Amino acid sequence: MKCKQICTLLIIFLFFGFSLFSENTEEKIEKQALLEDLFNDNLSADQLTELKKGNEVMTRILSADNLCLKPITQQAKNNIDLVKNLSPSYLMEIIKIIPQKGHENLTQQLNTTLLNIEDYNDIPYFSESHQRWEKLFTKAHFLDNTDLNTKNIIPISLNMDPFGQFTANISVNQISDSLVFVLTNPKKLRILGIPIVDPENMLCTVYAFKFGENWILYGTGGLLAPEVPILGKKAEVSFINRISTFCRFMFSELE
Repeated sequence: MKCKQICTLLIIFLFFGFSLFSENTEEKIEKQALLEDLFNDNLSADQLTELKKGNEVMTRILSADNLCLKPITQQAKNNIDLVKNLSPSYLMEIIKIIPQKGHENLTQQLNTTLLNIEDYNDIPYFSESHQRWEKLFTKAHFLDNTDLNTKNIIPISLNMDPFGQFTANISVNQISDSLVFVLTNPKKLRILGIPIVDPENMLCTVYAFKFGENWILYGTGGLLAPEVPILGKKAEVSFINRISTFCRFMFSELE
């Protein structure tokens, strides 16, 4: 009799245990599938694996058609359209995934970090051409009489090689569980005194949003400009590295 009872209990335990295991397995698979649904085939399986490990993935892209983020939200679509409408000569994207647990106020923290313009002066940058550490911006500050409470577009002054001192417009829009940052140049940018980049032809974006149990951090940097024979490939490397350094710094401040 006891043996029969034990067998019955064992069968019940195995049944419910298998059910729970199946549910957990299905839940994990579903979460992985959802994460994969964020990106198109331009993101490789190896890159997706790196993202799941918590590592950032930065890619130099030949065309805006090669962006890997899908237009899963209106803000994502707007971000993608911004880059595609520019059709930049030089382009990169950078992605990082951060768990929501322990980072519940991520968008507020990112908002604060992006608007601390004077802290931009502390961003370290490794120059490949000089093989040394430098400052990404040698001078960054708000323009006079800037009121953050009354302006959607905020003018700032930046000093960054190879463009020297220039004005940039930034906007930071935080809506519910997402944030969109956009930086553009309202005036021409010059290299060695020669006008190279037309107004609104330099673009940097950061899009942060909740997805499942994670925050997705997605940054792009684009520049529409002709090749400068004097600088050769250095112009592309310098721009890509500087924009990716900016995004990396902002992402690292959230960890």
